[in-house]
Parts: sequence; structure tokens; C-alpha cells
Amino acid sequence: GEKPPVDVQTPTENVPPTENTTPTETSVVLPTDYKEITGGEGYILKVSAGVMAEQMLSSIAVTNGSIAVMDREGNPYTGVMGTGMQVGIYDTYGIPVKVYTVVVDGDISGDGKITVIDLLRLQKAILGNTSLSQAELVAGDANGNGSINVLDLLKLQKKILNK
Repeated sequence: GEKPPVDVQTPTENVPPTENTTPTETSVVLPTDYKEITGGEGYILKVSAGVMAEQMLSSIAVTNGSIAVMDREGNPYTGVMGTGMQVGIYDTYGIPVKVYTVVVDGDISGDGKITVIDLLRLQKAILGNTSLSQAELVAGDANGNGSINVLDLLKLQKKILNK
């Protein structure tokens, strides 16, 4: 049996509140295994390789609002989650409240998998031959010490070989 296509929830096109209405606050609860960087940019960290958009949607609780998964260009997305993709939280009127950037551990290329491509991108970044986005840097920091170096390269290589 094939699963029905995922229904990506898109913001509703309601009329924004007028001065006479009391807006209801939109709240978000992330699963405990996802970590959010607070202060400035919002990231959803510690996402495992292979997590599908549908799993991500169902694991995040939104009260008085809606949620949507988007690719790097901001288009609705239903596949495997990769580093750099986004989770948008919208209020009941469809107005964006918060946008989180997803970070999949070890997935520097953004395809949701941990492969030799990620290893090569990390190596090039360590050598200074390419620059990585903040999300890609966090994904490549395999030992979690806040910077990328040869130890992260070795840890990522070990992860690929132990699949």
C-alpha cells in the first residue's frame, strides 16, 4: 500500500486582525530531541539523517497557528529533510511568526543524507577553499565544539563507514 501524498500545510489567507480584536498568541513546542538556538537566528538542530518532512511536521506542536516545511528557496516541500531547509510557523491569519532553519547532523550538502559529498565539502571548508553557511557549519561540527577541524572530518568519515 502506497501512502497518500503528504498534505503540506500552507498558511491560510485570512484577513489580519483589526484593532477591535484581541490576537491569540501562536506558540510552538519543539520535540525534546531537537535543540533550538535562541537569540537571533532560529535553528532546529540534532535532526537525524533521513527524517521526512511529514515526520518533522507531526513532531512540532503549534497552537493557534499552522506550520509548513519549505525547501531552501522557500517552496512547499514533502521529501527528506536536509540542512538549510526551513520550518515556518504562521499565526491563524497566515502571517509568519518564526522561521527555523533545519540542521541535519553531518549533512553539509543539504540532501538529507550523510555521504562522501559532505566529507569533501567539509574538507574544502577546513582547507579554506570554500565557505559554508552557518547551518552547514553547525551540521559539519561533528564533535560539537563550536568549530570545524580535522577531528570533525574524522568523525564524519567514521559515521559514513559505519553505515
